Amino acid sequence: MHSPKRTIETDVCVVGGGLIGVAHALAARDRDLSVVLIEQDRRPRGASVRHAGHLFFTGLPGAGADTLALAARDAWLGLARRSGAPVGQDGTVIVARSDAELALLEAVAAERPARARMLTSRAAARLVPAAAERILGALHGTSDLLVDPRSVTASLTRLLLVDPRARVEFGAHVHAVEGGVVDAGWLRVRAPLVIVCPGAEPRSLGATLCAPDELVCEPVQLLRLARVGAAPSRHVITTGLALLEQPGPGVGAATEALRARLELEAPALVEHGVAPLVAPLPDGGLVVGQACRRGLGSGPFRAERLDAMLLDAARGLLGSECEVRERWTTNVLRDPADEAGVRDFHVSAPDAGVRVVRGLSQRALALCHWQAARTLQQLLDEPPVAPLAGPPALRVTDLRAHADAFRSRPGRPT
Repeated sequence: MHSPKRTIETDVCVVGGGLIGVAHALAARDRDLSVVLIEQDRRPRGASVRHAGHLFFTGLPGAGADTLALAARDAWLGLARRSGAPVGQDGTVIVARSDAELALLEAVAAERPARARMLTSRAAARLVPAAAERILGALHGTSDLLVDPRSVTASLTRLLLVDPRARVEFGAHVHAVEGGVVDAGWLRVRAPLVIVCPGAEPRSLGATLCAPDELVCEPVQLLRLARVGAAPSRHVITTGLALLEQPGPGVGAATEALRARLELEAPALVEHGVAPLVAPLPDGGLVVGQACRRGLGSGPFRAERLDAMLLDAARGLLGSECEVRERWTTNVLRDPADEAGVRDFHVSAPDAGVRVVRGLSQRALALCHWQAARTLQQLLDEPPVAPLAGPPALRVTDLRAHADAFRSRPGRPT
């Protein structure tokens, strides 16, 4: 027997409980707006728990991005303090093992002095001793942060779970958004502002909310390694390849010079966007990413040669053999028309009072709280939308006093 549909009335309804969705729900609460967050899964399982946890503020192109990077970084640190989520603040060490890499790092340091500084080969060797013999120099991204990819989404979601003006509904699959009304099976939410954050995973949200045709969904592969030998650096370690996809106005020539060299010496690295990155986990393990299955199809099967590329790169940075504990794939969205790689989000407005927000770059993780505040401000600046009339609804703030009107929440993030 089906349970009757229940209706909640709120100021903002957010669809999607990944990091971008949670960021928008928290932004609504920062504006003192009540919010209902709807997530179809019972716990995070998409891209929000399959990343490396690297918040790459150094990668934001252009000196003009310093203010943006500082604001986005402060937002992350503030929420981490409130939620108790651990955050590493040692930054990123980007090593150069060729003259072309070193030239690119020097150009980035000159363009972004507020976020990065050059290290001599000797100073870099102290931070990455295993690769010391091959290091010509390094860039230290001093503003970059590191979060635990497996737990950070759950930690931030708990801020909503204990908030009397917020409600999180797990296991509710949204099938329609229209006229300020969100239908999710047994649940209906009426809200003048609706923000949909579906991620890159396929979802049955209707034609107007699905990923537009111009966006391409690409799988990327990552690995988790057991700690081998001495404890690794607390820094995230990567190479100049990490900056190939994130050029800036002052580093374009150096970027293209490195790309041209790699296309001759190691074309597969460029073709598949292999940007070797080693990020330490709280349990002592390491996340190694990432390699894109670009041109190899989007089926369910991993490409072993991409894993081999990642392992070879990790060995070069760690100076030891690597024991693989886990292998996984996540999906990322890319806009082929954005050849310069400057767009971090795809935002559409399929209806009045509705925004659909998708991340497009590795920087989206670092900028999600900044984008959330921006999305909400744009919606608040528009003429208000009155939700369609319907049956009587309980306000979010009434729900604790009327718990019997709603079934218990079927799951909580762990």
